Amino acid sequence: MSLLSLQNIVLLGAAGVVPEAVESNRFICGVDADESERLIRHIGISERHISKPETCASDLGVEAARRLMADLAWHPEQVDVLIFASQTGDYIRPSTSCLIHHRLGCAEDCLCLDIPMGCAGSISALAVAGSLMSENAFQRGLVIVAETASKYASPGDKSLRPLSGDGACALALERREEAPVMHFDLRTDGSHVESVYIPDGGYRNFLSNCSFEQNEARDGVLRRPIDAHLDGSAVFTFSITKPVALLKDFMEHHALCDEDIDYFVLHQANMIINATIARRMKIRSEKMPMILGNMGNTGGSSIPLTLCSVLQGFPDRERNLRVILCGFGSGLCWGVSLIEILADVRGSIDVCNL
Repeated sequence: MSLLSLQNIVLLGAAGVVPEAVESNRFICGVDADESERLIRHIGISERHISKPETCASDLGVEAARRLMADLAWHPEQVDVLIFASQTGDYIRPSTSCLIHHRLGCAEDCLCLDIPMGCAGSISALAVAGSLMSENAFQRGLVIVAETASKYASPGDKSLRPLSGDGACALALERREEAPVMHFDLRTDGSHVESVYIPDGGYRNFLSNCSFEQNEARDGVLRRPIDAHLDGSAVFTFSITKPVALLKDFMEHHALCDEDIDYFVLHQANMIINATIARRMKIRSEKMPMILGNMGNTGGSSIPLTLCSVLQGFPDRERNLRVILCGFGSGLCWGVSLIEILADVRGSIDVCNL
């Protein structure tokens, strides 16, 4: 097991944002009324928040970060580590974290990193930020997880478009002696890269005129080589096997049972995947929060946004919460984390005009 345990790091707060515009799954291109109702029942998503054409994931991330820093009374120059987890960066280069660093007004000695790890990216980002802070003199870290998944989901792809929503979340970490230990286990299998990928636009396949030509992949699914390609059956099989096995191993290794955990916060993939994981893990519904219905699958930001919804729903807690996070997606990558959230930590999700 690729286990990682971090001492003296605490989650201090979380703030999420979603765009105000909403796209309904009752009006998906190429899907009639009866099929759309069946689709909604199947995936558990009725609508999703969609960003404006000119809005980037970094814009949502900066908005979330500013709100969080205002809540915590943090000044930008106090941030020692800034990590941006996203697969929808502004440019091929430079790293988007550098752009965010400038927009927030962080100091020159703030360490910046991009982590483009998809739906497991928030767990990877927390592990990296926590590792840097735990073993060094860094006192405060800002992890920003943002995705504009709607921009790479073809409007004509009825297998992917109904899932894809946009959103961002900022997480504040602080070095604090005797903080509860954070535990992580991260996994990768690069042999199935093409299960979820965008073929064109990188240095393997340069953009060409063909990159913008729409093709019918199967069953009325229309997309271009610069759109995301999803092998639904392969991703489904992966999502209900590898993460489940890791969760079981992780809980056994740490001698945990269901009663030891307050919430299991899973990547919000779709209803049937998450319900299958819950059934195989015997997780009670009240312990597995879901925000799929009106958020959709927001990629890497789905885990922290779901965590925000939990914290927002219980603002006056009198005890700490023990939470397991579980992410899985492109790469293929998957990971779990055990985090104890202190009683005074707050979270929020707000709508923004982006």
